[in-house]
Amino acid sequence: MVSSFLNGRSDTFDVITLVKILYHSRFSAPKAKRQSQTPNTQKHRPDETNMARYKLQQWAIGRVEGLVDDEARELVSPGSTLRLAKEMTWDFATSFLFHRVAEEVRKKSPTCMRLLRAVAIPAEKRNRARPSHLAPGDIPAFEEDSSLSGSPAHTTSTPAQSSSSSESPLLLIILTAFMMLLNARNLRFTVFQKLMGVWLFANSDAQGVYDVLGRMRLSVSYATVLEVLKGLSASAQAIIRTSALRRVFMFAYDNIKRQRRVYDGELGERDMMDSGTASAYVLVEDCDPARTFDVHVLEEARAKQQRKELNVALLQKRIDWQGLHDVMTVHVASHLIQEVPCLSPWQEHLNRRLRVDLAKHRMRDGRCTEVYPLASSEHDEGSTRGNRDVIDDLMLKQLGLEKDEAAKVLTIVTGDQSTIEKICHLKKLLDSYDISTLACVNELLGRKVKNVKRPDYYPAQALVFDTLRVEIIDCWR
Repeated sequence: MVSSFLNGRSDTFDVITLVKILYHSRFSAPKAKRQSQTPNTQKHRPDETNMARYKLQQWAIGRVEGLVDDEARELVSPGSTLRLAKEMTWDFATSFLFHRVAEEVRKKSPTCMRLLRAVAIPAEKRNRARPSHLAPGDIPAFEEDSSLSGSPAHTTSTPAQSSSSSESPLLLIILTAFMMLLNARNLRFTVFQKLMGVWLFANSDAQGVYDVLGRMRLSVSYATVLEVLKGLSASAQAIIRTSALRRVFMFAYDNIKRQRRVYDGELGERDMMDSGTASAYVLVEDCDPARTFDVHVLEEARAKQQRKELNVALLQKRIDWQGLHDVMTVHVASHLIQEVPCLSPWQEHLNRRLRVDLAKHRMRDGRCTEVYPLASSEHDEGSTRGNRDVIDDLMLKQLGLEKDEAAKVLTIVTGDQSTIEKICHLKKLLDSYDISTLACVNELLGRKVKNVKRPDYYPAQALVFDTLRVEIIDCWR
């Protein structure tokens, strides 16, 4: 009996093998029905629910259900890293990445992820993409799980043809479904839904979209989104007010316009255009703030009046002509390579020479500029008075500086050419630009050009490089 049950095996085996033998034994389930002349009512078949295979299956399902419940409870608990402690902060919102969420879920909820992967990915593709160094019950890390790359409609693509796992649509689908289920379990687990609500708000979606997606557990309500935005604004404001005390920052702002339509217009009413200003706070790094932004240093330099002695000959002596010649040689060759595809193998050599051999003030490796959005205002920066109101709002209200303190600090303000024109009162200088020449440059570079009466605003550096490139191309032609 035992020998028949073990199929003649006498070697040692583990528990998993024993359970498999029990489950697949011909005595663990009723025999298959056969064609016979005996009526079904007279056939005596054992009850399936009392046999080993059914009970093993129900026990395994119950065990998996318990594991899923435990893992989900841990993820939605107040101490979980995927759940907001109180309010969403600016640092949390900017550091949220699906790849980090995926790794956290893989470590703390492997059973749930294994079930969702089984639903989303066919078994043959999961087995084909499984790394060879993993044990049978382990889940591969998302960066080495090639089954997550590619779309469901293209399950036969090879890993080399697929995108990276961090950008995988299947990974996003699995995690989104998991976030929806966790929110259905605990209404306080709303980190993903709040970020989705902020994204909907940024795209000016209608309020009805929030209601529909809220029922699907994809977003929070519109009122909750407004509360999240207030919290993000307060968090960002606390950060910039603290960093503003170091006096190492700059502003970048531009006007924003939005048309306000009149749907039930009466006599004399028409659509209106609301104007305002959107701004950003940028931290300035790698400088000495005590000297760079000190007003007294600028006043002392002006008092010396050394600019009167400045002339063309003095400027020419300060130029490193050999270094300038080497840099221009690289630029000329680089533009030629862009126009002649067969010379593309030399591009890497030119890039290395420009970034290493000829570099003088190279940016620090790994540097990442910190930018914080400021609250938008109703001031129109299209006028000189509007720019004054915008700067007062940024310095005095949003940064919380006193007028006396603000007067002691040099502040870098940047924007498009219209903004600089209003700030510096250089309208005559800006009007001297030859618009038709700029349009011809853009047309030669193959860009879409607006009407000459409505030119695009370009940074000064872009104008210099565009002009240089056009002249080089014209010479080679």
